[in-house]
Amino acid sequence: MKFKKFKAGIITLIGLAVINTVAATDYSSMTTEELMDLRYQASELSAEDRESLRSEMRGRIQTMTDDERASFQSMRGQGSGSGGGKQHRYGKR
Repeated sequence: MKFKKFKAGIITLIGLAVINTVAATDYSSMTTEELMDLRYQASELSAEDRESLRSEMRGRIQTMTDDERASFQSMRGQGSGSGGGKQHRYGKR
């Protein structure tokens, strides 16, 4: 009797673990700032979650207004800086 309950408990735990790893996280309910914070933890996410995060960010960037995009780029450290954008191979000029 105890063995059957133990076996059922183990099967339930395995099932929940499988469901948890198969289902990608839904990032649509998060704010853009929360998503930006997650990019620093991307290496800890599963490949499926990273792709889901990337796709959500791409979709949001495409639907942003010019003002929102400028604000977003300044949050990321990008923008209209004074750099020439030149890259040199091996640091040589």
